[in-house]
Amino acid sequence: MTGPRDSLIDAHRAGVEAVTSAWERLHEQGPGYPYEHGSGPFCGCEDCEVRVILEAAYPHVRGAVLAEVLR
Repeated sequence: MTGPRDSLIDAHRAGVEAVTSAWERLHEQGPGYPYEHGSGPFCGCEDCEVRVILEAAYPHVRGAVLAEVLR
């Protein structure tokens, strides 16, 4: 059984993996060509990075919050 701390660690990992993957995909396509990521285009700016990280981390953070509320 995972607890809130485990869910937050999973959120961190998911965010890192998502932004790393987004950067890799952007580099594959070349500069100046944003690609569509799950929640919108990714061009590499800080706003795009934050959006990608939050999108990946949200389910885990939500799970941690629910685990705390339901204890």
